[in-house]
Amino acid sequence: MIYQFLHLAGQCLNATNSHFFIMQDQQNTPVYQLTEEDSLQHFLSFPSRRDGINTLLYQNLELLANQFFDSDATSGIIEQSSGLYYVFKLGHFGVFIIERKSALSREIQSSLSPVINKLTNSCIASINYRTMLFEINMRKEVEEQIRYQATHDDLTGLYNRMEVQRCLTKAIEGTVTEKKPVMYYLST
Repeated sequence: MIYQFLHLAGQCLNATNSHFFIMQDQQNTPVYQLTEEDSLQHFLSFPSRRDGINTLLYQNLELLANQFFDSDATSGIIEQSSGLYYVFKLGHFGVFIIERKSALSREIQSSLSPVINKLTNSCIASINYRTMLFEINMRKEVEEQIRYQATHDDLTGLYNRMEVQRCLTKAIEGTVTEKKPVMYYLST
């Protein structure tokens, strides 16, 4: 969704570049809950020119995004020697910057606000979904590790005494109900 939005923003607004700076944790996973020491980090750019942005401009944009994020404004225009930057807050977790060579009319700027709000809601939903999937996967891994530790010896990795007894009980019960010997193999 974000890629499509950036592509359309580039075409419709004649933007030279569009950039997202958002809150991310140590694993570069987007988050929307801030801590005091966090700052915005570059998440995604969509340059419509081949050379992209240079490192100095990227650092300046990251600084610009963080300064704007700390301000009370929800949108604004910043003019620099490299062009005009239209900056929009993405709720409480990020900043969206549109880079242009010429000015946008007030009507277009004001019509962008509802679109940015919808994009913000979509981003929050995506972040929540991704966070939920991550937490589910982590829980599955922990449950599997607990299950393994409950049935295996730490030193050898073989089944522990309780698991061997459970398997033997199951094999004996199977033999009694089937009225014939049942082969039961222990496998890890």
